Amino acid sequence: SLNNAPIIDEYFDGLIPYVLRLEKTDLYIYRITTPTEGLYQTVEALDTLYIYMFFSGLLVATLSAFIFSRNIVKPINTLKKMSESLGKTSLLLNRNDEIGALSKALESLRTSLYETIEKLERELKREKSQDALSKRFIANVSHEYQTPLAVMLAAIETLHDNQEMSQKDKDKYFQMITEEAKHLERLSKDILMLSKLNILTPIHEQSNLNQMVQMVTEELSMIHKNVIFRMVQPKKDIVINMAHHHLRQVLINVLDNAVTHQVGNQIEIKFEEQNDKVSIFIANRMNPIKNDELPHLFDPFYKKDSKGHGLGLAIVKGILDSYDYDYGFHTSDDTFSFYIHFWSKKV
Repeated sequence: SLNNAPIIDEYFDGLIPYVLRLEKTDLYIYRITTPTEGLYQTVEALDTLYIYMFFSGLLVATLSAFIFSRNIVKPINTLKKMSESLGKTSLLLNRNDEIGALSKALESLRTSLYETIEKLERELKREKSQDALSKRFIANVSHEYQTPLAVMLAAIETLHDNQEMSQKDKDKYFQMITEEAKHLERLSKDILMLSKLNILTPIHEQSNLNQMVQMVTEELSMIHKNVIFRMVQPKKDIVINMAHHHLRQVLINVLDNAVTHQVGNQIEIKFEEQNDKVSIFIANRMNPIKNDELPHLFDPFYKKDSKGHGLGLAIVKGILDSYDYDYGFHTSDDTFSFYIHFWSKKV
């Protein structure tokens, strides 16, 4: 029997499934049948479509994440590395967008920071080096003063303790004191000269090189009467660009060094001219110099033996460096030759 509520049921006629719907009105009973085969196919198709859409969306999301990572995250990581890097290798990005502009700004900042840090490191090393040199300089000065003072003190004590000493012996001790005092005087002058080299300003004036060499050798010949200075004069006077007193100091120190360490009694001086350059060579025979000693010949207070106080060539180096003249030495088995290359003007 039917009441007012519709009746819904399913049945299969052997070929197609149906949905049966019965509805009762006041006059009629309606019987409605709907085949469900197409509906099930639609539902299956939608299920398949949903699966395809899910995997397609997943693929699109994965690709989007990869592209985002490549174009956004990777440059940002690169910029992060750049901001942390202070090395010489540039990490500049070749891009024309905002990230490229940011990378240029960071690269400029990195370069500036790197140069500043390098400069500070150099200054720190220089300060440490200067401090070490100052300590070594003070130690060397103290050592150089100690021996002459000890000799003078011993001589004075001997004179004081031996009142009845003969005049000849007294004169010997007085001569010893005088020589050591002169040594200290020369040492003081050289130390003062060496201390001024750091602020030495080259004076550009014309000096006659061969005339200055002649004058210096004549002065040294009066002191070292057993030494012969053999000089081959150039055909014409040679004028160089150097202050007179600086040139004189250089020649005195080089020639005095040659006299101090020479074996024999002869110093050879010669000139070589080529275009606008003239070279002077000062050669003397001496005992062989070891290879490990050669790099230290211009070091302050470096002495090959007990002769001198080791400041002569250091002063020469400081003066010639201020004028930017080339200089050095050649050595053989028994010969030491010091050379200086000047820019010249013949007169």
